[in-house]
Amino acid sequence: MDFGDMSRKKVFEDTKWLMYVLCGGEGIGAVQPLVLMDQKELCIHAQAGTADCVGDQGLCAQISTELCFTMHCALPPAKGTYPCIICNKKIGEKRSEGTTLNTEIFEIEKIMDTPFWCIYCFCGGQGLNAPKAAGPCLAAQSKEFCCQGATICEEPVVDGVCCSSLGTTLCCWSECSMPPAAGNPKCAICTWKLNKDHGEADSSPPGKPVPKEM
Repeated sequence: MDFGDMSRKKVFEDTKWLMYVLCGGEGIGAVQPLVLMDQKELCIHAQAGTADCVGDQGLCAQISTELCFTMHCALPPAKGTYPCIICNKKIGEKRSEGTTLNTEIFEIEKIMDTPFWCIYCFCGGQGLNAPKAAGPCLAAQSKEFCCQGATICEEPVVDGVCCSSLGTTLCCWSECSMPPAAGNPKCAICTWKLNKDHGEADSSPPGKPVPKEM
C-alpha cells in the first residue's frame, strides 16, 4: 500500500480536530486521498487504499485463508479459475483470461490447485486444506469497487505499539494509538488543541505489516 507522504506528524498538523482525547480522535482534512487506512488491533494488521473502480482487477474480488478454510471470489471471474467445481470435481478448463487481483500475499495457482473445493460456481467458492497449504494461516485481501485492502496476522506488539489506527475516508481523518503516539494533540475540541507542537511525532508513513510465523 502506497501511503505517499501521509504520516502521524502530517495528520496531527493538517487536521482540524473536532475531538481528540489522550490517545485518539477525529477531524476534518483534505479530501484526497479518498480512502487510505492503516489499522492494527493486536495480532491483526490491516491496510486499505483507493483503487481503480474497474480496471484489470475487476469490480470486486476477495481471497482469504483462515486455518483450514480458503475462500475466493472475483467479479468478473478471475484468470486462472475454473467455471465450476463440485466436491473437488473440476468442470471445464481454467480460464486463460480474466481479472487479476494485485497481491503480494497469495498465489492464484496455489489458491485454486491446493484446496479441496466443496463448491466453486462461476466466480467464487469455498474449499478445505491443511493450514498454510494454500496461503498464510490467517490472511485476507479484497477489492470492492474503488477501495482495496489486505489483512494479515502479525506479532501483538510491534515497536511498542499494540493497537493503532491512522487514515481517512473522504474528508474525515482519524488517529489513535495505544500507547499514545508521541507529539499528539493530547486534547482537542472544535479545532482547538492543547498541544500545538508536533515535532516529536513520527514523520514516516506507516510501514508494511510484518507477517507472524505460525
